[in-house]
Amino acid sequence: ASKSKQQSTNRRVEMLVVLLAAASGNPAVVAAASPLAAPARAHRALAPTLDCNGVLAAVHKALNGKDWTKEVNGRFVGYDVGWQWPDPSIDCCNKEFVRCNKTTHEVAELDLRHIGRLKGTLPVQLGQLTSLKYLDLKGTLGVTGTLPPELFGSKMSELIAVRAKYSSLSGTLPASVFELPRLDRIYIGGSRRTPLLISGTLPSEMGSTITELWVDSTRMSGTIMDSVSRLGRLKTLELDDNSFSGTVPPSLSRLSELQDLDLSDTKLSGTLPPWISQLAQLRKLEIGDAGLSGSIPPELSLLGSLEALELSENFLSGTIPRGLRIAAKGTCELTDKRRWAGASASSWYAT
Repeated sequence: ASKSKQQSTNRRVEMLVVLLAAASGNPAVVAAASPLAAPARAHRALAPTLDCNGVLAAVHKALNGKDWTKEVNGRFVGYDVGWQWPDPSIDCCNKEFVRCNKTTHEVAELDLRHIGRLKGTLPVQLGQLTSLKYLDLKGTLGVTGTLPPELFGSKMSELIAVRAKYSSLSGTLPASVFELPRLDRIYIGGSRRTPLLISGTLPSEMGSTITELWVDSTRMSGTIMDSVSRLGRLKTLELDDNSFSGTVPPSLSRLSELQDLDLSDTKLSGTLPPWISQLAQLRKLEIGDAGLSGSIPPELSLLGSLEALELSENFLSGTIPRGLRIAAKGTCELTDKRRWAGASASSWYAT
């Protein structure tokens, strides 16, 4: 009976609040006072929108901020060097490892590569730094887990460059990272000895603004999608040391601005295509240890800007095109799993 009486009292109080709100004539007040608004208020409390200080405090907590050190002349020194991050009385733009837009005074860059003893997973709150342009996670071996999709959501339209090489990230690469409207450079990968544990395939859709795409030394697989060929401004394509299969896609011939192409240490098959000669600005061509067979097409001699050619450890045969030239002080590797026939490299190597 006591419980029923309390519930009745609560209902009368709620109705009184609604009547008083209605008397105010303000629709927003009426909506907020309604009992139906309580679940919405509770939901907002679970996922509040943070200012930059709140976001930096969340990052500090998630990544073991109390133990951070700082790289100085190649050594990590100090203790709790990120003490400013959780302090709301300090302007975000005055905190170490943070750079702001001088005009808007909003956080534009987070550089975590010089922080030692980072440990933990990236918090979803990073996706609330909607003016962020550059995120650098290079060498953050203590950062584990996945790249949060919130970091590449529609609100992150200002993001220009993401670097997450030599970290301990895992999971899949969010497809949304390739769709950001201003994204110019992506660097995701590890080393041959310690590959990044990012898996999955390249997305079937990509934005057209990317000029440098580095996804090397990961566990990515599948084919090299035709979507790469729609990156009309692409200058660097580094997909080496992955498990990509299939042939070198003919659609890559449309990358007229491409300068560096590296598909080495993959599981490709087929031949070295003659259409590579259409990539007139190509300076570096590396497709070593990729399972290629057949001969080097004579059309390759049309590439007048080559500085580096690496086709070693394939199953190539035939002769080396005598018109093929490498720029002065360039590099060339053609050692093969089969014995070469015809001209030796020294007969055409430029000096």
